[in-house]
Amino acid sequence: MVLPSDGTVLPARIQPAHLRPLAYRVLSKKYGLSIKSDGLTALASIIGSRFGTNWKKNPETLKFLDEFAQVWKQQDRGLFVNKDGCDKVLNEIEERVCFDESNASRVRDSNMVTDQGEEGSISPTDTDIDMGLMPIPSMKNDLNWTEYFKVVNASEQFYFPYDGTKRHYTSPHEPMNLVTDLKRKIASYTTRYFITRDRTLRNENFQNSNDNLNPLSSMIALQNDLIKNDLDTSTPSTYMAITQIKNLLGRDGQNFLILGFLNYNAKGNLQMEDPSGKIEIDITQANPTEGLYYYPGCIILAEGIYFSVGHKFHITSLTHPPAERREVTQEAVGNIDFLNTCNNDGKGPISRITNDLKIRLLSLERDLNEQQLNNFILLGGEMFLGEQNTLDALKKVFRQVENEILESGIAPLGIVFFGSFTSSPIFPSYSETSMTSSRLYEMSFEYLANLLSQFENIIKHCQLIFVPGPEDPWGGTMALGNEIGLPQEPIPSEFVKKMKRFGANIKWASNPSRIVFLSQEIVLIRDDMNRKFKSYSIEFPLVEEAKANKLDEVETQLNNVNLSDNDYNSSDNEELEDGTVLRHDVLPTVPEVPFTIMETRKYVKTLLDQGHLAPFSSTPIHYNRDHTLSMCPVPSVLIICDPTVSRFDLTYNGCKTINPGKFILNKTARYLKFNPTTRTVSQEEVTF
Repeated sequence: MVLPSDGTVLPARIQPAHLRPLAYRVLSKKYGLSIKSDGLTALASIIGSRFGTNWKKNPETLKFLDEFAQVWKQQDRGLFVNKDGCDKVLNEIEERVCFDESNASRVRDSNMVTDQGEEGSISPTDTDIDMGLMPIPSMKNDLNWTEYFKVVNASEQFYFPYDGTKRHYTSPHEPMNLVTDLKRKIASYTTRYFITRDRTLRNENFQNSNDNLNPLSSMIALQNDLIKNDLDTSTPSTYMAITQIKNLLGRDGQNFLILGFLNYNAKGNLQMEDPSGKIEIDITQANPTEGLYYYPGCIILAEGIYFSVGHKFHITSLTHPPAERREVTQEAVGNIDFLNTCNNDGKGPISRITNDLKIRLLSLERDLNEQQLNNFILLGGEMFLGEQNTLDALKKVFRQVENEILESGIAPLGIVFFGSFTSSPIFPSYSETSMTSSRLYEMSFEYLANLLSQFENIIKHCQLIFVPGPEDPWGGTMALGNEIGLPQEPIPSEFVKKMKRFGANIKWASNPSRIVFLSQEIVLIRDDMNRKFKSYSIEFPLVEEAKANKLDEVETQLNNVNLSDNDYNSSDNEELEDGTVLRHDVLPTVPEVPFTIMETRKYVKTLLDQGHLAPFSSTPIHYNRDHTLSMCPVPSVLIICDPTVSRFDLTYNGCKTINPGKFILNKTARYLKFNPTTRTVSQEEVTF
């Protein structure tokens, strides 16, 4: 929070023209606001009185303009910054400063400690730092936590249109049906592009007013800056500017940076596309940044040279748009209540989550954590309920959970079941001698109902959440082995009649769906992402050539090893039973980071950088509900059940990403225990 002047600076009279470049850089380029002359004059007067003659060099000036723009956006004051709006926004900032100072004073007074750290200190402990928890001021909390814990299906999410020109969300619409028209399909792509573009432009590497500054090999510099900025907040070494594709025409032989969708054109050649146009690309000399997948449907930042001959863009380097932490995006969009946490009707002004509510919800999370009332159990995917070994495995898991409830007196908050719940999709059957596949599917849930009836504490105290998979109705029925459409509707009630007797403690979720857990947003999705990433991945000639050269180099080194006993110490070798000597000095070195971990990082980084749960051009999408697939802002926790890859637990850009993997592996039932407050995950296994 930027503080007002305390009288120690000498006020200055700033000419509006002198302030214009700085205001344009922050208000216009970063937040998409237009500054009227009277608004610029008002800002010049405010900055001159608060930051004095040294306002240009004072970093607080930029912070003030940034905060001013955020408050302006939060209050929905429109596109044009005028004098009246400046006065009201300034009053709001001053009120916030007073409120923060008052809270800070109360915290200091109530937590006064000596240098020896006596009882009552609010300094964060080592445990707090490791868990990412910060001290929260004590306050009276009259919130009922159950009102801020709910599962939100895709059909229940409000649609917030995004204005790419004004760079902000507009008033929400009611949840939309599945019927899609062409306009909604086009709007879904342009919305995703503009959200990604504006997120990219908020990155410090793009905060420069000189549009012509665009150094060669800037992608490598961008990645270095992103790694460096994880450790410090120093000024980026490289600034970049994005050029629209339509503006490449007539600028032959020049270097550009463009942002767009990577896809194939009608000729089968690769192209990039943005709302202004499309252009064919050449990747023969492209050097992609490592640790990312590139495939049709993803949005990339590509640097290269445009040649008018053939109207082709020759890429030299490319990467994904830089991701953004959840809290940064929330502030940029004005803390919009996308998931209706506050239970509003969605009509009228945009609902927002205030800082006061955030603090109270965080405090409530701490209270629940102390009472151990916030644990989830995540069961793996491919849980075929029609097979006896699945029911045996579930019985073992339920028995273990039931015993833990009886011993501790505390039940898990929720148990999440990921599909598919059948090994083959439901299809019409006209055989008179056998049951239809739909009846078999219904019977599988009857088996599960009979099994659950043996565990009273689980039924009574745990929320059971069922997320469908690719083979469940009706996604599997329509796809028949192809890609299913997302978002996928919950399992129809006709198949789960016997499960309904357990009452409201069962939630039939869509795929994907979201859990509102106090201050956190938890996304649940069942998809074979790893298979898609590897199947659709695009090969780059330079990368393949480098791999081949490296293999040849290793082979040459092994062939050139001198096998004489004088060249190595025989005591370092191992003699096998058959008399063979295993030479340890010629074994290939093991990389510092295991391959599986590197692949997991690549998986998670690609998905979160794209900011979308279905970033593939091959995935059918119900475009009226494309907004439910967006990850803007990124969720607090992303739980993606992907049986095609080993289970993992990884945090990237503040987003905890968890994969429970496959439920049954070699007569072992596997599941995860997850605590959203401490962000801890423990792996559990039960043999059956």
